[in-house]
Amino acid sequence: MSTDYGIKVKPKTVRNPQANAVLERVHQTLGNIIRTFELQDKYLDEEDPWAGILSAAAFALRSTYHTTLQASPGQLVFGRDMMLNIKHIANWKAIKERKQQIAKKNNERENSKRKFYEYKVGEEVLLEKHKANKMEQPYEGPYKILQVNTNGTVRLQMGPVLETVNIRRLQPYKSPMSDCGGECNMRRSKRLRTK
Repeated sequence: MSTDYGIKVKPKTVRNPQANAVLERVHQTLGNIIRTFELQDKYLDEEDPWAGILSAAAFALRSTYHTTLQASPGQLVFGRDMMLNIKHIANWKAIKERKQQIAKKNNERENSKRKFYEYKVGEEVLLEKHKANKMEQPYEGPYKILQVNTNGTVRLQMGPVLETVNIRRLQPYKSPMSDCGGECNMRRSKRLRTK
């Protein structure tokens, strides 16, 4: 169905809202618009509680000027202003360049504090827990990497399950034995022989 409209489906990893940033931002704006209706203080019809609310919110979303696009979404889709009866001609090249410039600036800011680490197949990693409370360990694992993808994801062996996760949720695993090199193994084997 999405291919009928020329939409390219690009699946994203779970618990990685950054990959779906545009849609998350639209949802936040839509939620803010709906909150302005102060629905908790109003009577809502039981048969159709959203009557008029969603259409008004959608119109507000479509007719609001977008700084990145330098236009409202309605102007770009319909080629006309949503409020005034005037034609709108979009400069798609300038819009694309501006979006790319903003994305590059955001990536540089986000990556400025990131430490580069190259994950390898066969390596063990810890996976960040989703919504771990402060009394729990923030990571679980270690899990073995089966595949490293070029899009910032890796495929992990999690027991019988194979899962693809974003590298933002990973931490390299250092076993307690790796801190002291081979000395720990020698001390451990001596202890086992003396028992």
